[in-house]
Amino acid sequence: MMSELRIGSLALIVKAYTNQSSVGKVVEIHSTTDKSGSFISPATGKVRFCPDAIFEKVYVCIGDFHSGSAEAEEAGFGLFRRVQLMPIDGEDFSHEDGRQKELTNG
Repeated sequence: MMSELRIGSLALIVKAYTNQSSVGKVVEIHSTTDKSGSFISPATGKVRFCPDAIFEKVYVCIGDFHSGSAEAEEAGFGLFRRVQLMPIDGEDFSHEDGRQKELTNG
């Protein structure tokens, strides 16, 4: 079962539409857009608008990358759809080794 994306949790960028170098980077889920597509910029505190967010929830993520914005003050965050992110919940996968041994030695 896949974890959910939650504010304050970490996620891995698995798909990028504008900057392919972002794929594989870890981001923190800062917030989401509201139903009108508005969100508060984590860089400046200003209200911003994402037209795509009217149709689906968009995640505002902070990390070591630039948004698509030409404004340098907006660096350090980006907007991502659900399909672009894979949650990282810190789950310990060490139990999988034991399960694999059981299947192999069966």
